[in-house]
Amino acid sequence: MKSSIFIGLTACWLASTSLAATELAVIPQPQNIERREGSFRLTPDLVIVTDAVSKDTGKFLAERLRPATGYSIKTKVRKGPDQTFSGSVIILTTENASTNLGAEGYELSVTPGGVTISAPTQAGLFYGAQGNIWTEFIPNQQIAEYMTFPRQLALAEVVWSPKESRDYEGFLRRLKINEQRLDQLGVNYRNCALGDGTDSQNETK
Repeated sequence: MKSSIFIGLTACWLASTSLAATELAVIPQPQNIERREGSFRLTPDLVIVTDAVSKDTGKFLAERLRPATGYSIKTKVRKGPDQTFSGSVIILTTENASTNLGAEGYELSVTPGGVTISAPTQAGLFYGAQGNIWTEFIPNQQIAEYMTFPRQLALAEVVWSPKESRDYEGFLRRLKINEQRLDQLGVNYRNCALGDGTDSQNETK
């Protein structure tokens, strides 16, 4: 599986870290990544646009984003690659996708005008994996989050990152940045000092 990501970012809290100057803390790690100017935000007028064969994939994404954003996200099938849309747009398409990406490869481009995910197959546009929590009963969401994170990030790294692009030390650097994102989201993750097998001293979970 090959993946290429073209991302535009504005200055934010991420830029205050030493990692941000040289490496984007993206998990999973793409095969190629190019940093560009600008930013894209999900807004209440968000529309997911697809080609005809990707219609069901677009609906699936909209169903997952609605509860996470609280937005009433609509889906549309575009008449051709030249049709344009205004406002906040995510485009899923197999039209003119590079066959060199392989059956499960994709290209993701993020610009101020929208997000475009291009892949030769639906497996490239959407690729899922399952990670199990082996237990009989989880009493509340906080404990479920503690048992899920950050191992879910490690699962994503293994499933979606090309084998030749995986770098454990690089993953640990990106994980520290993503822990800050989990903090902002209020996720009750296990704060581990990875590498020595012990919990960090400031763990309060």
